[in-house]
This record gives sequence, structure tokens and C-alpha cells, in this order.
Amino acid sequence: MAQAKKLLPELCKTLHNSGRKNFLFAGSHKGAERLAMMYSLMGTCSMNNINPTEWLTDVITRINNYPMNKLHELLPNNWKSSFQEIKITEAN
Repeated sequence: MAQAKKLLPELCKTLHNSGRKNFLFAGSHKGAERLAMMYSLMGTCSMNNINPTEWLTDVITRINNYPMNKLHELLPNNWKSSFQEIKITEAN
């Protein structure tokens, strides 16, 4: 955990610097906002040791039929535990 605290500022700095360059080419202000949101979600995946592709694939397949009042469960910091519970349930 101490190592993660040391890496967090560096990760934020790296994402901010790369994002700042990419936001210029987002096409519009709304596009830049969406890009910033995706950077935030991918950063959260990295901080929680989650494969972003696995997370995004699972969320996209489940979000359409997911209850509105439980959407927070699909955020990366909450997803890992619920995804593991589903895998265990499907295995049994």
C-alpha cells in the first residue's frame, strides 16, 4: 500500500500531462470532457490493479440491464468485488 501511495502522484502527473496534450485534439469541449472522464476511469482501474479492457468489456455488456440505483457498483473501485462474486456464482 505504501508503494501505491508513492506511485499515485506520478500516475496523476503522467495522466495529466498526456491528457492535456490530447484534450487539444478532442474535437470539441464536450469531447474533451468525455476524454477526461475516460482518463479518470482508466486511472482508477490502474490504482485498483484492474485490467481496463476487462473492466470496460464487462461494464458495457452489463450496463444496459443494470438497475439505475446500483450503477455505482460498476465503477472500477467497486467493480472488482462484484465481478469476483459473479465469477464465483457462475462457476458453481
